[in-house]
This record gives sequence, C-alpha cells and structure tokens, in this order.
Amino acid sequence: MLPGNTMLSAGSLGRTTSGVAAGAYGYSQFTQNGGGTHSTASSSRFVPSQFQYNGRVAAALLPSVLVLAGYGGGAVAAALAVGLMATYILDAMRYKEGAFMAAWLTMGAANLAAIFSALLLKNDAPVALTLLTFLLNALTLFLAGLWASLQFRFLQLQYPGVVIAFEKMLMAGCLPVAAAVQTWGMVAGVGMSNSCFFLAAMLCGLYRFFALPLPSSFHLAGRRAMGGGKPKAHRLQDSGDGFAAFLLVAALPAGVYVATHWAVLFSWVHMWSLILLASGPLVFVCSLQDGLWWLGSGRAVNALRRLVLLASLAVFLLAVEERVIFHSFNQYIRLTAPWNYIAVTACMYGVAALVLLHFSGSLSEETEGLLVGPLLMLSAAVGALAAGLPLWMLPAPLLAASGLAMFYDTRSLRDYLLFVAGALATGGWFVWHHFWFLEVSLAGVPLRTVCALVLAAMVPAALLPGMLYAEAGQAVVGGLLVGQAALLCWLEELLYAGGHEQVTHGVHSMYPPWLVVGTSEALVAGILVLCMALGCLPLVHRYYPASQAAKRALLLAGTLAALLALLRPPLPVGGGAECPDLPFGLCPRLWDAGHVPEHEEDDVAIWGDGLRRRTHWPLWFMLGSAFLGVTAMTQTSRGALSALARTVQAAGSAAMVAAYLALEFFPGLPLVQVVILVSALLAALFLVLLQLPVPGGAVLMPGLALAWAAGLPLALAAQAASALPPLPEAAERLLPDSDRELDEERRDAIWAAILAVYVAESLLLAFALKLRVGAALAGQRGAKAAVPAACAALGLDDGTFHRAASFLGQCMPTYVQQPGASRPALKGPAGAAMQRLGQEGLGWVPTCCNLVALLCFGLCMVLNWQVTGGNPAAILLLAPLLLLLAQDPLLLRALEERRRYAPPVAATTVYLTAAAGWQLVEDVSEVQAGGTSLSFFAIQTGCLIWALPCQVFLLIWLWTNKRPPVMRVLLLAPLNLAALYLADLDETKLSAGVGLAASAALLLGAQQAAVKAGRNLI
Repeated sequence: MLPGNTMLSAGSLGRTTSGVAAGAYGYSQFTQNGGGTHSTASSSRFVPSQFQYNGRVAAALLPSVLVLAGYGGGAVAAALAVGLMATYILDAMRYKEGAFMAAWLTMGAANLAAIFSALLLKNDAPVALTLLTFLLNALTLFLAGLWASLQFRFLQLQYPGVVIAFEKMLMAGCLPVAAAVQTWGMVAGVGMSNSCFFLAAMLCGLYRFFALPLPSSFHLAGRRAMGGGKPKAHRLQDSGDGFAAFLLVAALPAGVYVATHWAVLFSWVHMWSLILLASGPLVFVCSLQDGLWWLGSGRAVNALRRLVLLASLAVFLLAVEERVIFHSFNQYIRLTAPWNYIAVTACMYGVAALVLLHFSGSLSEETEGLLVGPLLMLSAAVGALAAGLPLWMLPAPLLAASGLAMFYDTRSLRDYLLFVAGALATGGWFVWHHFWFLEVSLAGVPLRTVCALVLAAMVPAALLPGMLYAEAGQAVVGGLLVGQAALLCWLEELLYAGGHEQVTHGVHSMYPPWLVVGTSEALVAGILVLCMALGCLPLVHRYYPASQAAKRALLLAGTLAALLALLRPPLPVGGGAECPDLPFGLCPRLWDAGHVPEHEEDDVAIWGDGLRRRTHWPLWFMLGSAFLGVTAMTQTSRGALSALARTVQAAGSAAMVAAYLALEFFPGLPLVQVVILVSALLAALFLVLLQLPVPGGAVLMPGLALAWAAGLPLALAAQAASALPPLPEAAERLLPDSDRELDEERRDAIWAAILAVYVAESLLLAFALKLRVGAALAGQRGAKAAVPAACAALGLDDGTFHRAASFLGQCMPTYVQQPGASRPALKGPAGAAMQRLGQEGLGWVPTCCNLVALLCFGLCMVLNWQVTGGNPAAILLLAPLLLLLAQDPLLLRALEERRRYAPPVAATTVYLTAAAGWQLVEDVSEVQAGGTSLSFFAIQTGCLIWALPCQVFLLIWLWTNKRPPVMRVLLLAPLNLAALYLADLDETKLSAGVGLAASAALLLGAQQAAVKAGRNLI
C-alpha cells in the first residue's frame, strides 16, 4: 500500500489484472531509482483519487435501478435495501474488502430476485423479450457494481488497471443501458404514445453527460512529462464511442416511434411527430460546441456542424409549428389561412434566428441595436395578430418586446420590469378573452377567481428570471418563490380534487393526475420527505457547507424517506382527518376528509395465516429500528453523554427489531412472542459485546449464545402448548368442513415462522463471528475491553462487570471457554489467530461460529423441506452459507483457509446425490410393482453416476490442492452433458449441471497454472 497521493510503483502495477488497459492508459515503463519513482516515456500518469462523475452516473443509474426495483417487486427492493445497508455497515466498520464483496453480492442477489420473482414465476412474455429483460437487469446491476467499486480506494491502490477498465466500461455503458431501462419506465408511466418524446429528451441529456470527451478521474493533471511538455490527458471515449452514441441519440426515438405507430404512421399528425423526433436530437447535438468531436477538428468540421444545425433547426421549427401549435392550439389562432401560417412562421423563425445568433456569438455591438429590437418587436406584433389581439391591445406585446430588447442591452432591472408589465397585460387579455365569460365553478370556486389566481401566479414566474440575473435581494427572491409555491399548491388541489365533469364532459380530467402526488399510502409520505430533503440540499450546500449537523439532518431525512417508501407501514385511518380544538382556527392534521388514505391489507400468502387479514402495523417498529440505528451510527462522539445517547439508541433499535419479529409473525400467541422477543434481544446484546468489548464480556458471551440457542426449542414448545387465536368468520364461511386441516396448516405456518426468525438471527451471528475470525487471521486485534463511557456516566466501574460475570465464569468449564485448550495448538495463520483471540478471551469464537453457521444451514434445509417439499434447486442457494465456517480447534481442525470452498461443494454434491438416490429407491419399488420399466431405472442410475466424477475431482483439488490430469477431465466432462440430456429427475439434472461447472473450474485452474508456468495447457 502506498500513500494516497503518491505514484504507484512498478510492483503494484504488476499486480494489475488488466495489463491491456494499463498499457493503453500510458503509465507503463515506470522504473525504480532508489526510493523514488519516475516515468521514462509515459505521457499520462495514474493517481488514486475520487471518482469525478458520481453525479452523472447517479442521474443515469439511480432511476434505472428504481425501475428495476418497481418491476421486480418487493423481492428486488428488499435485496437492494438489505444489501446496501450491509455494505454501508461494513464500510462504516472499516471492513473495506467486506464492503466491496457485499456490494457485488447485493447486485447479484437483486438480479436473482428479479429472475425468480418477475421473469420466471409470473411472466408470460415471449422468450426473446424475457431474455432481453434479463440482460437489461444484469447490465444495469453490473454497472451499479462498477460504480460502487470505483469508490474503494484500496482497489485503486492495488489494481489500477482494473480501476481504469471499470471507469471506461461504466462511462461507456451508462448511456445505452439507462436509455433502454428508463424507456421501459417511461412507457409504464406516461404511455407508449408519449414515451418517445421523453426518450428523446433523456437521450439528449445522456449525450451531454457521457458522449462528450471526458478525462479520466485518475489522470494526474498539472504535471509535466519528460521534455517539459504537459502530460497527455487520458480520454475515456474514443471516436467510435462518440459516433455510436450519436447514432443512438439521433435514431432511437424516431425508430421507437415508427415501431409503435406503424399502423397509423402515414397520417399528418404522426408524420410531423416523426419529423420532430428525428430533428430535435440533431439540433441539440449540433448546438453543443463539441457535439461532433468524433469527426475531428478544423474549419471543415465546424462548417459541417453549423450547416447541420441550420438545416435541422429549420425542420424542427416547422415540425413544432405543425405538430404543436396548429394541432393543439389552433383554436386560439384567429387569422385565416394562409395568413395564420405566414404569421406564426415569421414569429417563430424570427425568435429562433435571434437565439441562434446570440449563442453562436455572431451578434456584435453594432448589430445588436440594428437587429435585436426591431426583430423582437416585429415577431411580437405578428404573433399578437395571429393570436387575435385587437389593435388597442397591440401596445402590450410591443412594450414587452421593447423591454426585453433594452434589458438585453443594458441588463437593467427597470427595463426588465417593462417586459414583465407587457407580458402580464398580454396574458391577462388572453385569460379574460377566452375564459372570463364562463359561468362555471370548480369545487365551489368561480372560474373567474381561478383565472385571477393564475394571473397572480404568473407575476413571480415572470419576475424571478430578471431578478436573479440582476442579483436582487435573497429575501425578495425567497418570498416570491414561497408565494408562487403556495399559489400552485392551492391551484393543484382545486383543479385536480374536484369533480369537473360538467366542464370537460367526461373526456379527460381538468388537471392531469400525474402532475399531483396524491395521498393513498406511506409511499407518498416517503416521496414527500425525499422531496423535502432534496429541496434543502442546495441550501445546505451553499449556506452551511461546514455544518455536520445540517448534513446529518439531510442524511436522516433521506433515510426516513427510503424507509417509508420501501417498508410502507400502514397509516392510521381514524382521526387523521379530524381538527383538534386549538385557538385561532389552527388545524394540524395528516389529511382532510376528502383524502383519507386507503388502508393497505393483505392475506398473507392467501391461506398462510388462516384467512386472518393483517395490516402489518408492526412495520413501524422495523422503521423505527432502522432509523434509530442510522441515528446512532451518525452520532458525533463528544463525551459520556454522546456515548450514553448512542447506547440508548442502539438498545431501542434492538428492542424494536425484537418487537417487530414477535408481533408481526406471531399475533395472538403471547407466550411465543415473549420467547422470540427475549431471544432477539439476546442476539443483539451478543453482537454489541462482540463489536464493543467490555470487561467480562468475553465470559458473558458464551452464556448469551447458549441462552439464545435454548430459545429455539423453548419457542417450539411454547407454540405447541399455546392455543391458536380464533379465526375470523370468513374462515368458517369459506372452509366450513376443514377445521382440522386448517388448524394444522396454521400450526405449520407458525412453526416455519419460528425457524425463519432463527435462520435470520443465526445468519447475522455467524456473519459477525466470521468477520471477527477473519480480522484475527489478518493480524488485527480487537478493541481493548474497557468500561464504556455511557456506563461510566452511570457510575459503573471495571469491577462491576467482573462481579457480574463471575458466577458464569466460575460455573463454566475451561474447555468451554477455551475449546481445544488441552489439544495440540493449530498451526500456521489459524494458530496465530487463535493466540490473538485467546489473549482477548475469545478463543471460543471459531467454534461458536461453526456451530451457529451449521445451525443456520440445517434450519434452512428444514425450511426448504417444509415449505417447498425439498426443492433440489434450493441447495444451490443454501450451500454458500457454509462459507461462514472457520478452522477451529474443536470441530473443524482441518478446515484451512485454502479449503474453505470444499464444504459448499461437498454439501451440494452429497445433497443432490442423496436426493436423486432416494428418488431411485422409490423407483425400485415401482419397478417391482410394474409401474416403471427397468430400463428407465438403469438409465437414471447411470446418469447419476456419470455426473459424479468431475465433482469428486473438484473436491479432491479443493481439499488436497492436487489437480487431476487435464486429459482425464476432458474425457469425463462429456458424461455430464449426456447425463443432462438423458436424465428425467430434477436432482440428476442439477447434479449434471454442477458437474459441468466443476469441469470448467478444473480446466480454468489448469489454464491459470499453465500460464504461470509459462507453458501451454495441452
């Protein structure tokens, strides 16, 4: 490891796994000269630094991940939430490698959840579309994993070539993947007919973010190369990438529109829409200074860009005129043909010419006065005549045009006020002429009042741009923004909430519903909290950049928003719309009587809880637990009171998790609830003592683990002894003759819930213990046992803890506290790790880790048999749990670190073989009874035997590090293909698939060994 701002040595460069990327980047030919490092012929240099394009990547990937979470349902959202939380916790605990692996495991788990929950179980789409959806899921999550990887500095220090390759792949893949996935979401949100226009706008933004030439985040700028010249900047895109992005932006919106409107394409409306989609992206790309950078540089390229810009702008304006103005607003144009077309065309092209001249820098001081004022006034006059303004109102648009022209020249707020006055007068006449005479009301409010409020909302909208440009007072600007926001909220409520069928004749709603976020559940509350946090983000960034309290408040608000949106706890129905008796007419309430949210209820797996409808109100405990946990983690360390606050928050968080488990999964069973509550608290206390050791804690923890384990049989016994809570009447009405079967199903569901709770707790405990063993293997000692500051504040000293643990320590045998103490010590790194753990009184941790991991694996197998009937595919998901096993002096003395992959492979092989053998034993009885032919039994037995050799070879290699001959693997690998083709049993097919994977792993290992030895494989 080198310091963060030093150059990487040749030795560290040699550890990179991407030599091609390293060479292309240009930091090769580093040499060592004494203790320093210098470059002999390098044009650019690598330096570890922060990834510079987090904002751009977030704008592309975060909406895409949200679309995938919405499509995949709760399983994907839960996988992402739990995985990212685990990643954050590991990173906060400074387990960088663990956080890195957790990030990638999160993406893999989310991908698997999307496959099983959305693609395979409930999707009737064609196979090609299903595969395309799977590919988009995988690519999006892969890019998210790359983005997370670039945040780890240890990866930059140890594998710079990999970091460069990751950065290039990320920046190249964001545009096409985000375009595809977000188009998917747009179609679901706004419909197929409108999604192409949103797609065009999004592609233009993505082109601006990712297709223009960008330097690498890890290029050392400001240093001079040999000879005194500046180092050449490493560009993330080449000309091919830029050209491909241009083709995607220019062709995809029009192509999607043709594909979705082919049946009605040859009508004027759709033809103009197609022209609009084809010309709009060209206008945007060519308006950028480096929009066509991939063509090179020079006068010819610049001239070509301007020519394409002029041509596409002319076509774009013509399409806007026909598709938007005359198609949607023709009723407001009073001139008759052809004068209406002439007037609108003159107005649009005149304004466009001014804008183009301004941004191209072609307007000099001499030509400004000659062109800007007359052209603006002429365009305003023609546009006003086209809109039907009478001659006596013509001075209003002319005043607005003259004020804008003078403001363009003087930048004076007084001139801008002339523009505002003329614009408001013109808008007022338009509203008065078209709407003022209507004698209708909206939700009891006359339309004239609504028109007046609309005009009032136009005042700050017209004033704010000029005031901001003239740097007006912040208080005035803020007051105008608040006033406009209040008016818009009131107008939204009025135009959306009321029944306006008498106005719109049932054709469409007066106000589009998607412009207003309605109130029905906690998801909306989460969105509102998130909007509040995002609204405060610019204020904190500008006015409180050094305030940790402000940043922490934003983080907590964002956390609360995410928890509300993901967990969606039920909101209270009763009392939320009532006004308390307060003076001055104050009425703080959650909602009014017209917006009471729906109370979300469900039948847990329909029959799983015996038709007992549940509202999941204990989810508030889970939300409170997670929020308190984040609050405690972000608490500043300032003395005993801060430590006491963190202790109280952590205890409250653990108690809320325990309450959630007890109340959510075991309603109406108080005895079971007490046992589950106590066991969860014991597990939480064990984790706290493991991470924050205190005097006597090493003696208390084995007792806590035993008490926690004893809770499992106690909970099962309490479940068997407790009477089932009464069922609602719906159960008797729907299933009048199956009381006994229903009671058995309910007891089975409660029994499975108890096992599921212990599975989750044992997985958490085993993972924490494995991290502790891994830290000891890495040579890290745990924190020194000391009295916490929170306890010191309560008057507790070191002796208090020793006296509290003395009874347990005196009654516990030595071999339990230090397992394997009377046996020969372990050798190698495991022996050193045991010495470190023993010095801290934690010599029992590896054995405890193995026991808890085996308990977790066993409970999962039992649940698989209980819930799915023993689905053989489950072993592929459950076998990795055995990676939590560790070498210990009592149970697994031979499980060295290099052998850690042998237990999962062995469990998979043994389980699939045993399951297939059991099926074959049942087939023997059918053969004897004449139900199955002997040839079928022989073929299935042969397939099972053919699938085993490669798995056995892999196990031998993983355990003894002795690789079988390559030719033997090549000869036996086809047997797995034959077994996969001929087998009829699912267990045998899976075993053959595992055999194929084993043969591939053996050949890959042989290839790597051959490359290291400098020879060919065969």
